[in-house]
Amino acid sequence: MNTKQNRNRQRIAEEAAKWMIESGSLDHRMAKLKAAQRLRTKPSGLPRNREIEDARIERRRIFDDEGQGRLEGLRRCALETMQLLEPFGPRLVGQVLEGDVDHHSEICLHLFCDPPEEVALFLIERRIRYRESEARLRFDAGGDVVSLPAFLFSSKDMPITLIVFSGRLHRRVPLGSVDNRPVRRAKISAVAALLAEFPSPGEGSQSYEGAP
Repeated sequence: MNTKQNRNRQRIAEEAAKWMIESGSLDHRMAKLKAAQRLRTKPSGLPRNREIEDARIERRRIFDDEGQGRLEGLRRCALETMQLLEPFGPRLVGQVLEGDVDHHSEICLHLFCDPPEEVALFLIERRIRYRESEARLRFDAGGDVVSLPAFLFSSKDMPITLIVFSGRLHRRVPLGSVDNRPVRRAKISAVAALLAEFPSPGEGSQSYEGAP
């Protein structure tokens, strides 16, 4: 690949990263197409997802002065929610675990139970208003996409998504969209350890609201 192609690939990666931050989207394919349109270049020789992720992280490092405070708040909320949902063996995944957050980031938890409806009943009993949805995940490279039940709500204005694994998927780990590798998942104890670097928060009550 020549210097001009490398430069164009980098420009597309940076513009795609900018679009993802502005829109809150995690769709790398759409980001590449949007970037190519903005730069009025042919959508060929596009950057890999990892190149866009690297550009996105670097852009936030430069421009986002509130990143650490936002990360702390999301992780504290995640830990409190995981403690509430302890009967379902919650695992934290995604941006909040990786420490790569912006003002669009949500808390994503994987739960494990049969049947999945037990999660809905649990939320109803605690008067937590939620919205039902579905998560589309892939478990094998090149394999079919699998739809799993999901429940959306918010706490302290922070969006939370619960994805429920049941049956044969109990022991399966989905692949990440960036590198097609199994996603990292963290237990309650691991999330608590991540928070050790932050100062202790003041006392406050936890309230849950229906997802938008």
